[in-house]
Amino acid sequence: MLPEGQEIVPESLGPLTFESSHLIYRGVEKEDLDFFYKVSQDTIAVYALNPNLPLPNSRKSSEDLMAFIKEHALLEAIICLRPDSAVSDKKPSEPVPIGHIMLAKSTPTMAHHRHGEIGIGMLPEYRDKGYGAEAIKWILEWGFRMANMHRIFLTCHGWNEGAAKLYRKLGFQHEGTKREHLWFNGRWYDALEFSMLEHEWRDLQKKAS
Repeated sequence: MLPEGQEIVPESLGPLTFESSHLIYRGVEKEDLDFFYKVSQDTIAVYALNPNLPLPNSRKSSEDLMAFIKEHALLEAIICLRPDSAVSDKKPSEPVPIGHIMLAKSTPTMAHHRHGEIGIGMLPEYRDKGYGAEAIKWILEWGFRMANMHRIFLTCHGWNEGAAKLYRKLGFQHEGTKREHLWFNGRWYDALEFSMLEHEWRDLQKKAS
């Protein structure tokens, strides 16, 4: 029990309020099937997230994606742009869905290692505007501060040079390369593995403050 008059004050309310500077993060609903289907129409982005053999998209494949995320995610969220952050002549009255993000959980027998993997997908018109970086920063904070993660990682496919540059800029360390691991558009590419440890993330927060 806390002494009388003392209360717990979190370092930041970001992971508790599920929002960041320009974005709001909400849970995935059944009604989001149409949104996932829309995201899946960008086959290049989908392949960058999941390098299975590319197949024609369908609503069934979108349902399967939603089910996969639900089963494997420690946290899953729809990334929404705040109405006051939208760049348009007419401001929307509600948050605008622009992508989805997840932190995948370990299997029960691996959970004690406290690892988590990030997966993120964005609509094409909202890429290269800083929203993906903002969402990744937010989920890193949630993972380390709320979910007690020790190591958070992600994989970048060799053809996605912009993503690799972003991850390095955010403070991820390139820890390994699977050489010519992926076949894409007529040639072989490496798979680049990045990670961040909790103490590295906390050091970054101190430098930024």
